[in-house]
Amino acid sequence: MPKQVTINQVTKFDGASVTIRGWLYHHRSSGKIIFLVLRDGTGLLQSIVLKNSVSPTIFQQAKELTQESSIEVTGVIRKVPEGKTAPGGYEMDVTSL
Repeated sequence: MPKQVTINQVTKFDGASVTIRGWLYHHRSSGKIIFLVLRDGTGLLQSIVLKNSVSPTIFQQAKELTQESSIEVTGVIRKVPEGKTAPGGYEMDVTSL
């Protein structure tokens, strides 16, 4: 079972699967990809839901989330590549919602 962490701890878990509980701060989508920005009182984290990487149910749930929804997200933390931006410099590839 993935470790539950806060957003300000994700730098210690690069490449690891973790669970974060928080609220949906902002979301946007572009066809087969959904960007969810989470907040938990310690910071912001961009999470990415790829249509081909999750079940159709999880993808649909991610599409239907509204701002300030209370959610628990599990996924793999990774450092954002040079030239790309994300709050805090890390993001999550979502595996479960």
